[in-house]
Amino acid sequence: MSSTVNEVFGVSIVLNLVAASFNLCLLGFRITSGVDSFEFLSSILLLIFQMAQIACACYLGTQLIESSLNINNSVYNIYPYCEDIGWQRSLLFIMKRSQTPAVLNSPMLSSISMETMRRVVGVAFQFFAVLNSVRQRG
Repeated sequence: MSSTVNEVFGVSIVLNLVAASFNLCLLGFRITSGVDSFEFLSSILLLIFQMAQIACACYLGTQLIESSLNINNSVYNIYPYCEDIGWQRSLLFIMKRSQTPAVLNSPMLSSISMETMRRVVGVAFQFFAVLNSVRQRG
C-alpha cells in the first residue's frame, strides 16, 4: 500500500516542493529588491501561502509516520485481553509489521516530514543568498 502511494504521489510531491522552493527564493529576492507597497504586500502574502503549502505537505507526512508508529502501541494495549490463540498470533503479526513506520517517499528526498520542510526552506534561502550577492556585486 505504501509503495503504491509513493509511486503515485512521489514525483508530484517532489516537483511541488522544488517549485515552492524556487518560488520562495524568487519572492525573497523580489521583496528585497525595493518594490512599492502593494507589490511588497502581495509578495509577502504569496510567500506566506507558499510556506503554508510546504508546511501542509510536510506536516501530513509527519502525521503519517507518527500514526503508523502508534499502531504498535494500540495493538499492544489490546493484546492482554485477547484469549484466542489465533487472534494473539494475528496481533503479534500486526505488531511486528507496524514497527517500521509508513513513510511518504519521493524520488529525490528520503521521506516527507517536517525535516523536509527545514531542508526545502534552507535550500531556498541558499539560492536567495546567491542571487542577492550577485545583485550586490553587479
